[in-house]
Amino acid sequence: MPYKEVYLHYLAFQDKFNKTYTGYYESTSKKAWKANLDKIRKHNEEADKGLHSYYIQENHLTDMTPQNYLQVMVKLTNSRHRKIDAERVGDFYEWVHHLPEEVNWIDKGFRTPLYNQKDCGSCYAFSIAGVIQAQIFKQTEKLVPLSRHRPTTILLVTLQGTYHFIDLFQQQKCHYDKHRAVVNITTWAVLPARDERALEIAVAKIGPIAISINASPHTFQLY
Repeated sequence: MPYKEVYLHYLAFQDKFNKTYTGYYESTSKKAWKANLDKIRKHNEEADKGLHSYYIQENHLTDMTPQNYLQVMVKLTNSRHRKIDAERVGDFYEWVHHLPEEVNWIDKGFRTPLYNQKDCGSCYAFSIAGVIQAQIFKQTEKLVPLSRHRPTTILLVTLQGTYHFIDLFQQQKCHYDKHRAVVNITTWAVLPARDERALEIAVAKIGPIAISINASPHTFQLY
């Protein structure tokens, strides 16, 4: 790709994803972006030939090196101390004989807005809030907006549906107001890891489920 074309493409990338850089980061980000752009082009050319079953594209993470992406965005590790309630899981599998042919919670009315966590490293809070919303919807058929989480903050479940960010490093205080809460969590469970059948049962019988996935492959960065 000619230099001028690359330059204009880079400016378009910055504008599209609202990117600004200064000093050293300008050079390193542009270098990472160009390297990823070459990988995207090569991968998609191979996909056209049937070598891959999917395509990748430029996104807001394209200006990150694989190492930086893993360091900043992929922090979930396996828990060696996680325990599963054997009795609860055993009862759970008894539902397998009563599964419907298909379940689409969107068709049932559970359609929440899309959220962009941006630089928030607490992706789990977005997922968990969605699961709580699903259980409220299952009981009331109403979509109740809930607040999300952000680094160094506490998640507040409120009626406003706005982001209540409390910087613990600055305030050292939780502003939780029980009068604004809309739900109390009394119990929760963890499904067996990598068990697709268990996930199928849970989605059908319980509702939308919070999951963690392996986002470490470089191609996932360029989804």
